[in-house]
Amino acid sequence: MRKTTMLIMVLIALAGFATAGDVTTVDGVVHVANSATPRDGVVDMELEELWRRGGEDDDMFFGMVMKALGDDEGNVYLLDMQLAEVQVFGPDGENVNTLSREGDGPGEVRQPSDMTWMPDGSLGIVQTFPGRIVKVAKDNTPVGIFKTGEEGALIAVAEASSKGGNLVMGVIGIEVVEGGQDRHIYLGSYDENGVELCRYTGFDVHWDFSNIVFREREQYFVMFGKWDLANDGRVIAVPDLFEYAYNVYAADGTIERTVSRAFEPYERDDQDRALINTIMEGASQQFPFPIETEIEDIETPVGQVIAHSSGEVWILNARGARNQPDGVLATYDVFDAEGHFERQEQVNCPGNGRKDGIFFVGDDRLLVVHGLLDALGAQFGGGAGENEDGEEPQPIEVVCYKIKG
Repeated sequence: MRKTTMLIMVLIALAGFATAGDVTTVDGVVHVANSATPRDGVVDMELEELWRRGGEDDDMFFGMVMKALGDDEGNVYLLDMQLAEVQVFGPDGENVNTLSREGDGPGEVRQPSDMTWMPDGSLGIVQTFPGRIVKVAKDNTPVGIFKTGEEGALIAVAEASSKGGNLVMGVIGIEVVEGGQDRHIYLGSYDENGVELCRYTGFDVHWDFSNIVFREREQYFVMFGKWDLANDGRVIAVPDLFEYAYNVYAADGTIERTVSRAFEPYERDDQDRALINTIMEGASQQFPFPIETEIEDIETPVGQVIAHSSGEVWILNARGARNQPDGVLATYDVFDAEGHFERQEQVNCPGNGRKDGIFFVGDDRLLVVHGLLDALGAQFGGGAGENEDGEEPQPIEVVCYKIKG
């Protein structure tokens, strides 16, 4: 009996080891190559609804919710890109404040794309262009503006995050050259004076205005959640748009670890192509002349990166929000702090993973933004539009859940 028990324990250990990830070290960088199967299988994330706002039966209206943050008092902050404001909700869902508004005055923004808690405790609202972070206190008092120290440079800022003493921004530097533009797209770390300290990853694109093609592959990656900042200031970022892999960078830019997972490419269907076409064509309208757009047939393997406070990295892959079982909104791949593919977490709540946005607010709350993708398509398409069923999109509804267990 004892030998049988020992044999079972050995087999379990070997099974876990087989799917834990093949670890090698190349030039001082740890590489973890995982199989397609998580070590501990699939688990259910159980949720308890706390409150909901918006939708057809509420007087609260949302334009396009792009980011959600929480604070220590249990409040939730929702950045509305379309309305250029931040709505604040108490722990019970009561609308307790509105921060910022559209404009160019103190504390005001235009086309905000992201927000983060700044090192001084203020709320930093990212304005895309001209790129800057507009800072407001929790009582909506303007605190100032954070921008890079490159005087006269054309800078667009897509995203920003500040944790662990590290302030990181997703930046598009625009250099005007004869007949076109050179664009430098990168993740960079900045000090309190806006001086760049290091770059983590990025690439350059040249646009020849006499023959310009607006390529999806070249619009990556300082937007749409392809990176996150851990609590200790390390950066988790996807270096290649069409590879399932992420790098872990020390705050000083040193690559510490590369993690990959075997993943069968997901081919886009008509609905996928329609949405990305709408976004690409809407973005191309920044040019005063018609240009060609070029999208990929394959969906990006990594849709969203989340650095959990435990050290885990959560990935929403290309299939994670598509064709899920009944009652499952989305499924996340979870990697432990060493990069091993540990498990998958199923988010069990009503919704449509292809239309709804998911935001984690701390470790114990999750927000579902119903209808976010329809709103995104309408925003970039320049009108209210219709969904794939030929119907008018429903008003955005935000539901806040407590993560149980």
